[in-house]
Amino acid sequence: MSEKAPTFDYYWVKNLYERHPVLAAFRKRADGFSVMVSFLHEAFEQRRQSRYIEPDLINKLTDFLLAIDVLDSSAKTPRDYLEEWTKDGMLRRFYDDLLHDEPFYELTPDAVLVLRWLQELDQNEFVGTESRLRVLFDLLEQLAYRSSSDKASRIEQLRREIQEREAEIDRIERGELDVWDATRIRENFQLVQETARRLLADFRQVEQNFRDIDRGLRDEILTTPLSKGNLLDKLFSTIDERIWGRDQGKSFRSFWELLMNQAKQDEFDMLLNEVVQLSALRELAPALRDLERLKFDLVEAGGNVNRANDLIIKSLRRLIETNFFREHKHILQKIESVLELAVRVKAQPPKNRDLMHIDGKPQLDFFMNRRLFHPSVVATIRSETVDAGEQDADISALLTDDDVSLEQLETNIGQLLRHRPQVSLAAVLSEFPPQKGLAEIVGYLSLASQSEVQNKATVSEDIQDEIAYDTDEGLRMLQLPRIIFIR
Repeated sequence: MSEKAPTFDYYWVKNLYERHPVLAAFRKRADGFSVMVSFLHEAFEQRRQSRYIEPDLINKLTDFLLAIDVLDSSAKTPRDYLEEWTKDGMLRRFYDDLLHDEPFYELTPDAVLVLRWLQELDQNEFVGTESRLRVLFDLLEQLAYRSSSDKASRIEQLRREIQEREAEIDRIERGELDVWDATRIRENFQLVQETARRLLADFRQVEQNFRDIDRGLRDEILTTPLSKGNLLDKLFSTIDERIWGRDQGKSFRSFWELLMNQAKQDEFDMLLNEVVQLSALRELAPALRDLERLKFDLVEAGGNVNRANDLIIKSLRRLIETNFFREHKHILQKIESVLELAVRVKAQPPKNRDLMHIDGKPQLDFFMNRRLFHPSVVATIRSETVDAGEQDADISALLTDDDVSLEQLETNIGQLLRHRPQVSLAAVLSEFPPQKGLAEIVGYLSLASQSEVQNKATVSEDIQDEIAYDTDEGLRMLQLPRIIFIR
């Protein structure tokens, strides 16, 4: 069902003005608002970064404040700015246990809404109306015919489309070729840009909605009086009802299936290459680069939504573990109460024959049913004197200050795993050659070690792979155990 439209009465507007984070951002002082918006736009939107680890974001904010001469005149530190923007709902602070112990920051849907609204304030002189009208007609046509169950009208529509296509073929054969001029090309490209920006911004809201559902489920876990079995049954039905049963969940699932379709990906790449080569768009080089990244941005945004959905599964796992502990704690309390009663009546035990009744047959556990003892293998350690040697290898690559982004390395692996169930480290380095030498290869080994614990990577010590990488002295070869990353 669609959401209820706002009434815009006095009390609703007043409450919205007082509580909504977007409107609260506009109530800031001019300097504070300008610093916040300009930095968030530069750090996240212009650099095409979805998130930052805290030390990196603090360094970037420090450089930004120094460049505009605000850091020396302000009593706030860069960390104070980040804490304030997080409290205001413009940044989300979270931890990723798989990568770092430091927190990460990313834009909230409200922050994206502020940036998008400010961009729309600065309207271009050229506003395409014809392309939007065509899109409106196409959508109305889809609604009218795709939602109809009348076979006759559907067949009639298809035949009409066939006739239009045949008529167009005849015109082309006669030399009457309708080619768009530069104005129509730029107009429709502008519509593509706007749609892409809105799509990426809307995904942050979808991700936030999934997190809100997860937060609500955790609240129910803490407050529900239901037993574990009934609660799990209720939670699974709630997930289906609140996520995949609603329009938003159905739309996202259809989007993800379409995006993961290899035929559609190939068609998207082909169309994108043709658009990029249009001479009418050569002056829009930055916008074309953004468009070339669109598929990867969509995959990343969809992956973030899937990770938000995984939080719900983690909540269920924590529920099972917590309830299991509570049940055992309850049993131990019952045993302690029985022992306490036994101590009280120890001096004068009951004279009745039946001291207590046990429901059902007792479960007997004899020691002969247990497994035989197997001694553990004792490791033999030889104590020998180790002589100091001289290294003949160049270890300068390990001592460089280049910062290797594990997040980028994980993205490289994920891009290859989208097209195949598994990929070797050698294939990853062949597709994405190391830019920072041996340090980057060590980063891949760190990810493999973390992924192996989660059964998302295997390391075969018996099979060796030769890895080539460039150094200042030339090409180097490195032998490593075969590492396979699994989707």
